[in-house]
Amino acid sequence: MIINKVKGSEFIKRKDLENFQWKLKKLDNTEKIENLANRILKVGFKAPIFIWDWHKKILDGHQRSRALNLLAERWETLENDNIPVVYIIADTLEEAKESVLEYNSKYSEFDTMELHEWLID
Repeated sequence: MIINKVKGSEFIKRKDLENFQWKLKKLDNTEKIENLANRILKVGFKAPIFIWDWHKKILDGHQRSRALNLLAERWETLENDNIPVVYIIADTLEEAKESVLEYNSKYSEFDTMELHEWLID
């Protein structure tokens, strides 16, 4: 079982989380996701996933979510498969998209062409 190192947040089922970044970041690097998954197994899950208010769309934590999904395929989950989340308020879709851009991840990189399309979509 993965050790949960997050306190003071709410919990929702992993299956209820919805990816939101569209094709904004390049997510095809399975080696980096594998490294993150191994790190989570070793030291525990230390950072909640930030989601858009009640929409349950991920604003920050796509890579952590992918790593948890990979671990779940190996029967490694957090207790009751509940993910610690922090709700971020965004009044509009545009504001939610801006929130995604505020966060950066060492486990992925932006695709600038997709970023342009995503912002104008």
